[in-house]
Parts: sequence; C-alpha cells; structure tokens
Amino acid sequence: MGEPITFGQQLRQFALSIDLIDRSHFAEIQQMVIGYVTERLGAAQVALFTGVPLKGRVPGIAEAEGWSSPPFPIDEQLAPLRDSSGKYQRQLALALGEQRDLWVVSETAEALHENNPGKDLLTRSRDEALPTFYPAPSSRESKTAIAWNAKSVRPRRAGVLDVEWNRVVRPSPALKAEVDYLADAVGLLQAVHEYTKERSIAGTARAIQLLREYVTATPVFDVKPSLFFAYADRADTEVINAAQEVLKDFARETALVDWRAERSSGSIWEYLTKAIGGATYGIAYLSEPRRGPAGPKFQDNLNVVMEAGMLQASTAMRPGTPGKWIPIRERDSGDAFFNVAGLRMLRVPRSDDGALEVQGFKKELRESLEAMFKTEPGP
Repeated sequence: MGEPITFGQQLRQFALSIDLIDRSHFAEIQQMVIGYVTERLGAAQVALFTGVPLKGRVPGIAEAEGWSSPPFPIDEQLAPLRDSSGKYQRQLALALGEQRDLWVVSETAEALHENNPGKDLLTRSRDEALPTFYPAPSSRESKTAIAWNAKSVRPRRAGVLDVEWNRVVRPSPALKAEVDYLADAVGLLQAVHEYTKERSIAGTARAIQLLREYVTATPVFDVKPSLFFAYADRADTEVINAAQEVLKDFARETALVDWRAERSSGSIWEYLTKAIGGATYGIAYLSEPRRGPAGPKFQDNLNVVMEAGMLQASTAMRPGTPGKWIPIRERDSGDAFFNVAGLRMLRVPRSDDGALEVQGFKKELRESLEAMFKTEPGP
C-alpha cells in the first residue's frame, strides 16, 4: 500500500479542480487550513502574503485577508519589497521577490526578532546575512519561520505562505512536502477567489449599464410576447431537451428566444441584452455539472445567474416583485448566489441514481408556465 494522502495533497487537488468559489465556502476553507496548521502541525502563526503594486507601481507585499491567525498586518513603511538602497526590507520580501523558499530558525535561545534574523536551513551559504525578521504584532515568540512560495500561480501572481513555530522545527522531507502542497493550494484558492470576485463585479456592472439604457428607452410592445430561455453551455442536455419539448406546446402564445441554439455572427453581448430586454417572459436553468471529486454534483453557472438577474429586472412589473420568469435549479447544488424566496422555483426531479424524471419534470414545468401565462397551452 502507498503512503496515505495528506490534507495538503487533498487541498491542492481540490484547488486545481475548481474554477470559481463563493465567499462562504472560501471562508470555510480558510478556517480549515488555519485549524490544520495550528492544531495538527502545531504552528503558532500562519498567514498568506501576496505581491501587490504600490504607488508608482513599486512592487510591494500585502496580507491576504482571512488567512492569518493571529493577524499579521504589514506596516506601511515595510510594504515595499526593497528599501531606498535596493535591499530587501524583510525576509518575506526576499521570499516573494526572489521566489525563494526560506526555512529560518533561531541559532540562540531567543526568539526571532529584529536583531535576531536567524539562519536559513535551506541555503548552502554559511555566512549569508538574511534581511530583518519582523514578527507579527501578537506573535513574537517564534523560533522557526518558513516562507514558502505558491508556485502554481506564477508568473501572473505571487503568494507566500508564512508558518511559524515557538520551537525549533527541522525541515524533514515529509514536512517540507506538506508545506509545499499547502502553499500551492492556498495560492491557487486565493487566485480563484479573486477571479470569482472580479467576474461578479464585472457582471453586475454590465447589468447596471443595461438598466441605464432601458430606463430612458422607448418601450417596445410586441404583438406576440417572447420567452427567453437561459442555460449554460455545459447544462444537462436531457433537461434542456425536455424543457424545449414543453415550450413547443406554447408556441401559439409565445415566441421562444433560445440564443444558444440560434447563435449568429456579431456581438453576443449586444444580441443578448436586446433579447432579454425585449422578453416578456423567461425561464433560466441555472445549474451545470460541477467539476471536482467532492461536494454537490451541480453548481450555478455565473453567466446564467447574470442573465437571470437581467430577466428579473426586465420582466418585473414593479421593484420588489417577482418577475415573469421561472428559475430552474438542481436540488444537489451549493448555496444560491441570490435569494430565491418568492420566485416560482422549479427543482429538477431526479431518482435516487441521479436520472432525470422526465415526465415529472415536464409536468411541473408545464404547470409553472401555465400559472405564469395565466392561460391554457395551445393545441
């Protein structure tokens, strides 16, 4: 039998398998990592630091929010990696700037501090003078301090995991390997978190811009109302096909707009905003299969979530009321990105083995559409 998989290995595998992560799950993972490092590895301090551009695009270092225990704020004067003479100001700056892993221990009975920088056990140089060691404000008893680079996020990002012990800890091969896994995983997760936040902000900005355009636009009244069908490219095709069959029953009452099936050349965003803005009704299948070995089988697709928000804004009769659209979502999903209370939520029915209950789904969708239209379907 091989060696058992460690928490660091499992965490890195998880980090490599995801593209997006919501705030609550990200915070939960942060607490898992802090608990593991402090309780299982016996460390007194853990923190993550990232490279940031300061004023004048001077390379600097910053504490990544949520990873530190206890807190490890960076003094403004020590935020630049180098001082005015071009030397690294602190050991963390050396690790970040040179992409160099450090395993520093005190050579005396004293803790590491400004006047006791310690010795790097990983260097071959006997007489190397390390930069100053600045301890965290509330953790000044460290006798071992490691600064380990997150290598998978290079070169676009820079991250260094800081772990400290109140005793001298030697770099055994197993411990070095686990720290390497942890640093890489934490750096990847931080990058995914920042990307998720950027996507969310960008999507909100686009939706608000659409509202600005339509608040002053002349209303367009269609003789035949249209229904916009939103779903992800990776959505379950069996669910999509079943929904399209039901929508055919309402062809006399509504014109179906399925832009993913009717892709054409030109600006997708321009076509999308016009189609949603002109829609009378809508349905949005929010879910898509989730990548990764553990957790829920499905996740909400952020593009469809954004389209759903646009449907709510464009089909609601007045602010604060449900719009004329139906959200469809898998039961085995993570937390929703928005409050679905008061909406005509349709949960996809599935058997115990995960198979779609086609007839049950079509019946529920047909009843939901009839309630929204307040009419009987055409023959």
